[in-house]
Amino acid sequence: EEYNLMLKTQVGNNVTAYLRPETATTTYLLFNRLDQDARRQYPIKIFQYGKAYRNEISPRQQVLRMRAFDQFELQLFIGREQEMDFEEFEDVKNEKLPLLDWKLQEQNINKPNIISLEQALNKKIIKKPAYGYCLYLGYYLTKILGYPDDVIRFRQHSPNERAHYADDAWDLEINTKQFNWVEICGIHDRTDYDLKQHGDFSKQNFEVFMGSDPKLKEIPQILEIAFGPDRIIYTLLEAAFNVEDGRINLKLPPILAPNTVAVFPLVRNKENIRNLAKKVHKNLLKNRISSFYDEAGSIGKRYRRQDELGTPFCITIDYESLEENTVTLRDRDTMDQIRIKIQEVSELIKKKSFNEENF
Repeated sequence: EEYNLMLKTQVGNNVTAYLRPETATTTYLLFNRLDQDARRQYPIKIFQYGKAYRNEISPRQQVLRMRAFDQFELQLFIGREQEMDFEEFEDVKNEKLPLLDWKLQEQNINKPNIISLEQALNKKIIKKPAYGYCLYLGYYLTKILGYPDDVIRFRQHSPNERAHYADDAWDLEINTKQFNWVEICGIHDRTDYDLKQHGDFSKQNFEVFMGSDPKLKEIPQILEIAFGPDRIIYTLLEAAFNVEDGRINLKLPPILAPNTVAVFPLVRNKENIRNLAKKVHKNLLKNRISSFYDEAGSIGKRYRRQDELGTPFCITIDYESLEENTVTLRDRDTMDQIRIKIQEVSELIKKKSFNEENF
């Protein structure tokens, strides 16, 4: 008997059911409603997030291979003519991506070419401008998470590796210390296979008008960007984890750190210093800045705790703060410290969090 990767269960009065193996299936089943909601204006872009389930024989490698996992996907329903004349490609065609195509892999080359999307299209490494745009979108969403450039690559599936319905497929991979290259995103040209299958089994016709010919109907092609959030979290934490001269430092970008800033009174036995520190902390919260207040232990230990948690900035309230109305602001990665006015704290933290100002 052929092994079934779909997870089997019982619902209701012992009715056999299968949990969905990917979130994309929900999108395809709703196609008629999506077509109406979008007023048949193609291409249609759909975002889907949820749980998926696989009947893995041997779950392993921590969160990399599980029976239940999260997925978020972007599905692009598009016509054949639109795939080749995709306006948004013009905005990103000069962007350079690390592409390891299947021909390089056959030569045992593992280093990707840093090449623009326009060059990749001209050299026939990719076939369609719309698909090139999907590659860029996956790359952009990965880069803003703070991964270093040298741990990111796209690896193309060879013709023998691709799924039978795929016209093209690339994995966006992160190079990890423990598991080598790990796929966090798959970008697939699924052609019109899914809607054809849906139509065959539901006895419906999903042909719609899409191109420049008002008399020509076609079944939409589907371009897919599929991320695995569990894998993103693991690889991002590994990439951000650093040990420097015995100091553990989690170099998360400010927008991802659990706390943007921590506030410390230099000493806890001086009520006026503690009160001012709490006032600064509460003012940060009022300005929608994630702040953590800590007065336990020595100032050095408090700094180290926040370094391990990935907190980008620490503020210390001391005796000078009482006299000059200033605080010490410390940067997690460089450990540089500057003195600033209390009334400037919130605005400066916001600017530094979005890389608008350096130390």
